[in-house]
Amino acid sequence: MKKILAIIMAVFTIFAITACGGSDKPKGSSGTQASQTQPAKPKTLQQQGLEDKSVSTEYRNALKKAIRYATLQHMSKARVYKQLTSPYGEKFPQDAAQWAVSHLSDIDWKANALAKAKRYQENMSMSKERVRQQLSSPYGEEFTKEEADYAISHLPK
Repeated sequence: MKKILAIIMAVFTIFAITACGGSDKPKGSSGTQASQTQPAKPKTLQQQGLEDKSVSTEYRNALKKAIRYATLQHMSKARVYKQLTSPYGEKFPQDAAQWAVSHLSDIDWKANALAKAKRYQENMSMSKERVRQQLSSPYGEEFTKEEADYAISHLPK
């Protein structure tokens, strides 16, 4: 009797899944309604650069590396360029690195400066003025004065 009930339940479950089409969408929903009512967002310069098959793989690879350095390590634009071209770093040609950096349209450089500033303040117990100096120094992070000022003004008290 238990086996017969198990078989009936299995058949019923398979029938129910098949009848519903195995979909979580309500009947009559094609899933395209949202795309029909919402215009497609234009691609950013950064997205366009990643997809641009008219430029060499070297350029697109430089952009991919630049995105990683900017987003994961919160580097400044100048430091990203130096890392891409450094003989001790990525060794990309200057033109590829410049193209890559000029396509970093999705990076919030002020947010990067703030992230670095927080690390210096918390991990190295630096004063705000010393953090500002480190952020904007050509021997440090090389953020612009505006980016460094933003970071300092948004540090926790």
